[in-house]
Amino acid sequence: MNTHTTHQSLAHRLANHHGTLHEPIMNVPPRKHPHPDSDEMSYPNPAAILVGAYVSFIYRGSVITNAVEGLTARDISRPVATGAALVASTLAFALVHLPGAVLTDANVGLVVVKTGLLGGLFGLAYLRTNELALPMGLHLGVNYALVNIFGIGAPETPGVPSLLAVEHTAAGLWNASRGIPLFVATIAGYVIVLLWTRRRNHDRTAQQRNHLIHSRSD
Repeated sequence: MNTHTTHQSLAHRLANHHGTLHEPIMNVPPRKHPHPDSDEMSYPNPAAILVGAYVSFIYRGSVITNAVEGLTARDISRPVATGAALVASTLAFALVHLPGAVLTDANVGLVVVKTGLLGGLFGLAYLRTNELALPMGLHLGVNYALVNIFGIGAPETPGVPSLLAVEHTAAGLWNASRGIPLFVATIAGYVIVLLWTRRRNHDRTAQQRNHLIHSRSD
């Protein structure tokens, strides 16, 4: 008995048991993303982690730091040098995403604005903390949330696991991965970063002041 006959026999036995003949399971098309109720879990891609770390080092740790040092060495005030370095890092981060936008036939303008806002957020996080940990974590978090949680960062890529099965019903300005929803979330990210780093820096300054007072009293 060949394989085709075996599947037909199985289907007829199921029909006799339930009273209805269903289409064989073999003909059901595979889904692209795992169902939220499935046993499959979504883990960060190690390659994505390395890329996120490398990009943060290049565009924040290297571009911003070198630009600030170079401009201040030319008698440019530090606030102006810092602002220029942030703009340069943001533009470079946005431009490096243009080839991908062209290849995927995406709206180039939206991609530039989106990546520019995100690049500015990551750069601001670096400048406010003088550390790569926060911008690196934000970058990885954004990529992981888009791709592996909501499944909207790479909707046409087969084999990408996601925790939620998202149906894409909006396009253009309302596209969740490139439109207004992401812009609103990014602006909220700016506010959160500013508030958190302000509180963090204030606490650190207070701790250093108290330590200095105690050291002098001893």
